[in-house]
Amino acid sequence: MPGRGLAPPSTRARGQFDSGRGPGPMRGRGRGAPQVFAADVPAVEDERLASHDTLLEGFAAVESGPEFPLPPASGTKGINITLRTNLLPTNFDAKTYFDYELKFQPTKAVTADRKAKVLALVEAHADFANYNGRVAHDGSQRLLSVARLPDPFTINVELGGEGNREPQIISVEFVLKHELDMGMLRRYADGDLECRDIDIQLYVSALQLVTQQHARKNGTRIGRDTQTRFFFRSLTEQSPIMLGGGLEAWRGFFMSIRPTYEQMMTNINPGIAPFYIPRNLAEAMFASMQQNRGLVAPDFGRKLKVITTYQGYEKTWTIQKVLDTTAQMTTFYHRGMGKTVSVAEHFASAFPNIPLQHTNDLPLVCVQEKPSAIHIPAELCAIPPGQPYFGQLNGDATTVILNHATNFPHVNAEMIMNEGFQYLGLGEDTNTPAMDAFGVHVERKMSVVPGRILPPPTPQYKSGSAPSFQPGTWNFARMQFQVGGRVPNWAVLLLLQGKGTFTGASDASLRPFLDAFVSLCKKSGIGFTATSPPILEARLPFSDDRHRTEAIKTIRTTLETHVKTARPPPKFILVLLADEDSRVYCGLKRICDMELGVHTVGMQPSKAMNPKGQGAYFGNVALKLNMKLGGVNHVLDAVSTRWLKDTMLKDTMLIGLDVTHASMSSKAGSPSLAAIVASIDNNFSNYPAELRMQRPAENKESKEVVADLTDMVTGRLQLYKQKNKGKLPAKIIVYRDGLGDSQYRQTILDRELPSIKAAFGAVTTPGSPAYAPTLTIVVCVKRHNTRFYPTETEHMSPNGNTLPGTIVDKGVGNPFLFEFYLQAHVGLQGTVKPTRYVVIYDEIGFTSNDLQQGTHMLCYLFPRATKAVSLVPPAYLADLACERARAWLDTIMNTGDQLADVSSGQGKGKRMRATEEEKAQVLDEAMKMWGGGVHPNLGDSMFYI
Repeated sequence: MPGRGLAPPSTRARGQFDSGRGPGPMRGRGRGAPQVFAADVPAVEDERLASHDTLLEGFAAVESGPEFPLPPASGTKGINITLRTNLLPTNFDAKTYFDYELKFQPTKAVTADRKAKVLALVEAHADFANYNGRVAHDGSQRLLSVARLPDPFTINVELGGEGNREPQIISVEFVLKHELDMGMLRRYADGDLECRDIDIQLYVSALQLVTQQHARKNGTRIGRDTQTRFFFRSLTEQSPIMLGGGLEAWRGFFMSIRPTYEQMMTNINPGIAPFYIPRNLAEAMFASMQQNRGLVAPDFGRKLKVITTYQGYEKTWTIQKVLDTTAQMTTFYHRGMGKTVSVAEHFASAFPNIPLQHTNDLPLVCVQEKPSAIHIPAELCAIPPGQPYFGQLNGDATTVILNHATNFPHVNAEMIMNEGFQYLGLGEDTNTPAMDAFGVHVERKMSVVPGRILPPPTPQYKSGSAPSFQPGTWNFARMQFQVGGRVPNWAVLLLLQGKGTFTGASDASLRPFLDAFVSLCKKSGIGFTATSPPILEARLPFSDDRHRTEAIKTIRTTLETHVKTARPPPKFILVLLADEDSRVYCGLKRICDMELGVHTVGMQPSKAMNPKGQGAYFGNVALKLNMKLGGVNHVLDAVSTRWLKDTMLKDTMLIGLDVTHASMSSKAGSPSLAAIVASIDNNFSNYPAELRMQRPAENKESKEVVADLTDMVTGRLQLYKQKNKGKLPAKIIVYRDGLGDSQYRQTILDRELPSIKAAFGAVTTPGSPAYAPTLTIVVCVKRHNTRFYPTETEHMSPNGNTLPGTIVDKGVGNPFLFEFYLQAHVGLQGTVKPTRYVVIYDEIGFTSNDLQQGTHMLCYLFPRATKAVSLVPPAYLADLACERARAWLDTIMNTGDQLADVSSGQGKGKRMRATEEEKAQVLDEAMKMWGGGVHPNLGDSMFYI
């Protein structure tokens, strides 16, 4: 039966590829060798920044509470450097913008797809002639004007009927919502404290709407607000990027407006995204099946618009789902015929002149579910141009798109300044009338700002400093873990499916392979009492349903028999995987983490058997294993450790917090999953996790909130107390992942902060003073598009990136926020992306130097790597824990059987909305699968790493 394919765990790439892997005019790593961008143009620091220190000195004299602390003096630690950034100075006239809401009548007749058509008719209407060229709109519901429109003001236009429908009169009413004095935006950028609490986003989005007029009309937009990207087929039409599976990639640009000190900036960054190839839908499905073991890819068709003409007129539909059945196999009661017929029989009768060729080898598509279902054969549908692909890409497609997206930084910078200006309509030759009317001008130059390179700490192992140390990376070879774990008993699970590396437990090459692994682990300091483990075989059926139900059942039976009878039970199970099958991987983790309570470590034998890379491969596995066993992989050199403990982290617990939600591949009603990790040792290396399942948010404001945060923080404090001789931490630093700027107050300060403080009361000993540690909350932002380019070869890595330790805290941030950009890691390819850190709450009273260098040093303490990481470990580990929780609910969270979920904003337009009953059934199924969460045997360990 036709169905949908699966993506292995390493291919969870989706949507647009941007930022660190921006596009370039040439495939691969760009043209020639890496070089300094604009090397012939002197990199002179922006004049506006000469007064920035004076502003910060003024802030220091202002009484400010812990909420949204004003930025302290900029950091001074490290080597001073100068950088270019992809923030382009944007100037505008300080005039009044009249901000209108557009109301369409009749409402039901004007879907989101038709609003742009209606507005085009409005702009051509005689009553609107006086305002053309003096307005800007988003093609949907917001319009800005430099002149006040009449009040009331309504324009009626005739919208042509689609299909067999008659033309319709549409009324558009212009309702004034705000008069925006844009001088307020200038005062805000100047750091005027009287403007600190205004809703700045209202002004910023207005300026952004004006600058995006050309791109909106000439490109395909993906995303909204601060995540808007515009893609252009013409950028790649001379050399199309074919992804296979009926897909191709388009190049484009991210574009948004940002307030910085004394200057508004336009942030531009290259991007690349998958699109459907315009063709017959049946041809596209066959192409997808060729890549997915004869199945249609699980996300194929999601949000895809198709056109049909078989009824004698052209009609546009939005695919709501791809069925698992064909035209011959799908039946319904046909009132006209008075009997139950197949879809194939219906079309043969109703449209005898259009014989179907694929009635039993392609699935049907559902284009309407209610009030009655409409199923159409794929061969009767055509895919129009400009349709983005919103699903997961398989491994091959991901590789192709990344190969085309990865270029040297200077290539991306040139792309921004040349093609970016042209296609976004920012150059003098493409400047839109709206930008002229609103007095907006984007300068064709990158802002030049000061940065620093922070001094790196040195990793320390039991046997000494890491060899071959370079800032950001080192070699683990011949080192011993600081504290090695102990393995009294273990087992090997050999998954067999098709032709694999090992034929079975008796394979002559298997024991030597295992001996080599044990030997490296022992040399690294892990103590193995048993060196000849039992080898369990699980022969997996190759042909199975798409959830691999029988394969997972076989694994469960094999493991249960051994784990429940072995004495002592295995401390961990080494799993030799058959291939990169995400369903098998997720099922295995669910069985061992939740049902059996035993650690698992996986290997791909095909990769591990390579003699040249075997040592490194085994070493990476050993890093994970030692942490699962409760060991300590490495610490920092004595000077760095002393500074961390005495200056920043004395008697401190570090907390990482993250939430993951239902995605486009999740069933409607899928829960959100929250994770908290917290350090329990003075080395800041051990972070046990607690995971919670929570109901999906009912609205955007509550979506990111961790519902059971008080209980989760209480549990972490109690564990810390247990591991530290009854002592609680004096300071707590929370690194919060996954939030946008608009969520800081509503999510953190209004909801999560009170929950955290309630946990302090929960662990207070009766009769003792209230437990009240000082608390700081820092948001970690990875989803941004700010990039930095070196201006000197001595400050440039071999691939053209900035060096690890690069930090920027002046000239690129909000004038009222304590924030900085830190690149702790080595940029391996493309343009390296720093992490943005924003201090939301600060009772500790950090200086810039202490928080910046402390965060930088922590990035060298990620336990499963021999390199500094891009995201501070508490936040990174919380993200990993969320992914493990997602794997436990794989058949719900990653199934591909999505009905549009209203609460997650996926039910707009013509998309089908799941009923409350359907969503409740999914949530109930998830709750049953979740049970008690992680097994008690693993609760105090880093099982998720």
